[in-house]
Amino acid sequence: MLLKAKEEKAQPSEYNVAVYTRGKSTSDPVYVNLSKLYSLVHLNVNDAAKCMGLSPTAFKNACRKLGVHEWPYRNIKKMERRRLIAQLQRKKKRDEKKKHK
Repeated sequence: MLLKAKEEKAQPSEYNVAVYTRGKSTSDPVYVNLSKLYSLVHLNVNDAAKCMGLSPTAFKNACRKLGVHEWPYRNIKKMERRRLIAQLQRKKKRDEKKKHK
């Protein structure tokens, strides 16, 4: 996949980045914008690229053009794990207090 530097304005604050497939000059470009990216943050970067029909490299380049320099999947998963651990620890403390009463 080849990323061309063509950006098109979609809505007042949202830009589309056009990504063209490498071997198919007649194919329509894939447009990537922030709202599409936000809908895919629950996936890892390879799966998100596959959903968009792009290679991981082209997907990452499009993300960088839009200002997303690091895919947030790992950070989101880390926060979810921390929240789950905290919930389990609170539940354990409550259960221990109930046993002692």
